[in-house]
Amino acid sequence: MSRTLRVRKATTPTAAGAVTPSRPATPVPKTLASDSLGWSLVLAARVLAEVQGKGRSLNDALLLLADQPPHARAAAQDVAYGVLRRYGCGEFILGRLMSKPLTHKETLALLLGALYRLETRSDSTPMIVDQAVAAAGELAGDVFKRLVNGVLRNYLRQRDALLAAMALDEEASHQHPRWWLARLRRAYRDQWPSIVAAGNASPPMTLRVNQRRITVPDYRARLDAAGILTRPVGRHGFAAARALGGCCLAGLWRWIGLGPGCRRPTCRRIARSGARFTCS
Repeated sequence: MSRTLRVRKATTPTAAGAVTPSRPATPVPKTLASDSLGWSLVLAARVLAEVQGKGRSLNDALLLLADQPPHARAAAQDVAYGVLRRYGCGEFILGRLMSKPLTHKETLALLLGALYRLETRSDSTPMIVDQAVAAAGELAGDVFKRLVNGVLRNYLRQRDALLAAMALDEEASHQHPRWWLARLRRAYRDQWPSIVAAGNASPPMTLRVNQRRITVPDYRARLDAAGILTRPVGRHGFAAARALGGCCLAGLWRWIGLGPGCRRPTCRRIARSGARFTCS
C-alpha cells in the first residue's frame, strides 16, 4: 500500500497549508567532515536554494563554494548539476511522497540532492540516507531530520511504483519543461525526441595534455592500461568516455606516475595499488 508522509508536529500552518518550522531554525556548528557526502549535500542544497528559491543563475550560486576545499566544491557541483539536469524528476517524486509543500528551500533542495544520489548510487542507499539526515541537521538543526529520513525511506519502499508513474509524466520523463517540449514539437516534429535525448546526455570530459611532461599517445596508452577509454580531440587533447572527478584524476595521475596525486585515503590506496584503476 502506498504511504504518504504527513508532517504533524514541529509545524505551523501558513498560507496554502505549506510546511514550515514551528520556530526559526538557528544556525548550528559544522559537524560534518569536508570530504563527507553529507557536507557535499549541504553545500549543494545551499546552491540549489539560491537557484530555485531566489532565481539566481547556477554560475552565480556556485560562487558560494569559493572558500571550500577543491574536493568538497567538486562533489557539491556534481550534485547541483545533476539535480538541475534531471529537471522535474525529483519534484515529481516529492509531490507523490509529501502531502504538503515544503517551504524551507534548503531542506527541499537537500531532498532533491539526496534523491539524485539515490538514483545514481543505488548501491549506497543506507549511507546516502544517513548522510542526508545528518545534512538536514546541519541546515536546520533537528527540525527536518525526521522529515528527510521519512521521505527518503518511503521513496526506497515505493521506488518501482514511483518510477513507473514518473515514466508516464511528460515533464519528468523527458526532464524538460512542458512549454519547451511543446515548442520543440512544433519546430522539429521528427527530430524533437533526439534533441531532448541529447540535452539529457552527460557532457564530454575533454583534457589537454601538457606535452612537456608526456606525449599524447603515451598518455592515452597509460589511460587505456588503467581502463579509461578515450578518443583524440585536436592535436593535444582527448575526450574521456565518461567524466572523472578531480579527486579521481589526482589518484589516477599518481597511479600512472605523472604527479603527487591527492592526499585523500581513497586516492592513496589507488596510488599504492597495483590493480586496474577504477573510478566510480
